Amino acid sequence: MYKGYGTAGKGDVSEIVKKRAKTATPKLLLKIRNLQLTRDRIANDPQISDDERRFVEHELSMKITHLERERHLKIRSESATRNRLEGETISRYWTQLNREKKPRDEIYALKKLDADIDEGQPTPGSAYEKHSQRMADLACTYHDTLQDTVAHTIQTDEREPVIVEVLSALDKETTRDQACNLEPDLTEDEVSSALKLTKNNTSCGLDGLPNELWKLLHEHYLAETKNEAPETFNVVELMTEVFNDISTYGVDPKTGFTDGWMCPLYKNRHCKLPTDHDP
Repeated sequence: MYKGYGTAGKGDVSEIVKKRAKTATPKLLLKIRNLQLTRDRIANDPQISDDERRFVEHELSMKITHLERERHLKIRSESATRNRLEGETISRYWTQLNREKKPRDEIYALKKLDADIDEGQPTPGSAYEKHSQRMADLACTYHDTLQDTVAHTIQTDEREPVIVEVLSALDKETTRDQACNLEPDLTEDEVSSALKLTKNNTSCGLDGLPNELWKLLHEHYLAETKNEAPETFNVVELMTEVFNDISTYGVDPKTGFTDGWMCPLYKNRHCKLPTDHDP
């Protein structure tokens, strides 16, 4: 039911956005790149005389410099305009503008988990992994196997009574009215209201698609419906069906709908030890 909204559908959207971002080059920047390619081609053309080559290279360099200056002035003008509009109002732009920009902590090496080091002896350089990708794989492997390493060896048929026992310690319960309100399926009006209240500049999944995308799709649907356009995509209707399907049947593990992202952090400990990074 919700595969279109999950891995497949959102994956298609991500690919379209990435492709568009790669092809949507500003015209001014495209002119600069074309002139640079022409200049490089002329510089390596053996059929052109030295005098002609120097003259053409000089002319192209002057044009490139002029366009780069024009592009710089345009960027500066756009920045000044945005600062004029948002620089004195409480917004995300304003908070980022006035926030202290601290340098990121860089981890140059991670200690290998299987490194055999004698206690009291200095750690050799070979005990550390310095390649970025292998460092990431090392940390990933450690945290992937961590839960299995420390997990309780409880059988599947014994899990349910344990879960009930743990939950019985909770003293908060829903009232009868609250339980009655949760029983019916969600409506499109409820989903639409919730969508309006979602925070901007954030993404609710690993795909990185921001909440503004779904808001924009809904705005397009309302505008197209007002103009009586046929076969208009209703993203709120799709979301409503997805949420009600999950409420009834649960999440299909094949979709990756509930996959999350774990970011290991370290605080006041040895940053080179994977065991000192908390998820």
